[in-house]
Amino acid sequence: MKIAIIAIGSRGDVQPFVALGGGLRRAGHAVRLLTHELYRALTDPLGLELRPLSGDIRAMVARAPQQAHSLIRRSPLGLYRENRRNAYAMAALWMRECVDACRDADAIVATGASLYLGVPAAESLGLPVLLAFTQPGTPTRAFPSPFLMPGLWHMPGSINLLLHRALRQLSWQSFRAPVNAARREALGLPPWPLRGPWPQLQRRRVMVLHAYSPHVLPRPKDWPPEHDVVGYWFLDRPSAWQPPRVLEDFLAAGPPPVCIGFGSTVPPDPHRMTELILAAVRRTEHRAVLVAGWGGLQQTQLGDRIMSVGEVPFDWLLPRVIAMLHHGGGGTVSAALRSGIPSVVVPFQSDQRFWGQRLCQLGVAAPPIPYRRLTVDRLAAAIGAVTNDPGMAQRAAYLATAIRSEDGIATAVTRIEQFLAAARTAPLPGQAAGTARTGQLAAAARYGSGGGE
Repeated sequence: MKIAIIAIGSRGDVQPFVALGGGLRRAGHAVRLLTHELYRALTDPLGLELRPLSGDIRAMVARAPQQAHSLIRRSPLGLYRENRRNAYAMAALWMRECVDACRDADAIVATGASLYLGVPAAESLGLPVLLAFTQPGTPTRAFPSPFLMPGLWHMPGSINLLLHRALRQLSWQSFRAPVNAARREALGLPPWPLRGPWPQLQRRRVMVLHAYSPHVLPRPKDWPPEHDVVGYWFLDRPSAWQPPRVLEDFLAAGPPPVCIGFGSTVPPDPHRMTELILAAVRRTEHRAVLVAGWGGLQQTQLGDRIMSVGEVPFDWLLPRVIAMLHHGGGGTVSAALRSGIPSVVVPFQSDQRFWGQRLCQLGVAAPPIPYRRLTVDRLAAAIGAVTNDPGMAQRAAYLATAIRSEDGIATAVTRIEQFLAAARTAPLPGQAAGTARTGQLAAAARYGSGGGE
């Protein structure tokens, strides 16, 4: 089958779905990834077809933190209005590009926010669609929404469920007008109702896969049976990759360092952030490797105990360090967990706070330090705590063994194949199974269509 995967966002948002695409290709499927041209270096080695979406995602990500901090200070509704303005700019264009790229596909996998693109594309083309998330995407009583402020893990289950639904609605309302305008103008589809697409998707039992380990966050008992937690989707380094000699020499010249990396998160003041981090590391007398990434961490005077590098595969680097200081993004969290090292988390936004708190609950991280509360004293204390706690190191190693025993990609491929096999044979009422392609897929197409509420 030819499967189209739509993934938008930063590298942490896209890389797991590149890994999934590789797994689907190894299973014999043709895979087309609709994402940003920036990630061609990830897709080409796996033999995946990349169909680029318009726009410069790196520039969008770089602008987002400054805009968010400024807007939130001025007005609680400022970020809402900015999200809507940005969505108006891209929704219709990306929706048309997705439909054009999926015309010869047999199914669509929509990831994260791209469900607003993938589900309309599937509806327009009569294709089955399934959803995939790297954080909990289904309301539950078991734990709070990953997009809430931390400290709410002990709320009653009914409150958790209410807040999950409320926050999902708040997100939908930010995008409702531009998404519905794009559905109407780009695809000729009717608008989604006030409550959004979820009641229809749930009623039609669309499959939803969650790409994180059940050892980290177990599957809630109140989720529908078609919503599953399958394990992390890791994308390991190419076999031909070689580490920089200077980095190998640095690692060999002393005890394991602390790794510092904030992925694509861009601090409002990168220079101040870098100076603060380096001051805290020096106070602990640890060596450190500073991974610049997209985060804009400034390469100032580092000294002989701290080394700065560009992007380095975490599956190679992290087993060689003692701990990691990071932002709590899902991809970095998974890499640290699989490597068996403890974490210090400095969250900035969204689900970073959630994962930071969860790592602390699991006993493999210090209590997270929100960016706005970050000081040299707090950070140095946290680094000292995680690097001098044998019990934390043991718990991290135990959890790493459990995660490495999973095969999240193989599990996801099996679930997807089962879902699509059922979709291909499900007839419409009064129609025999096994008819032409349009008829075979019509029932599955209803997962993304029809019926306002």
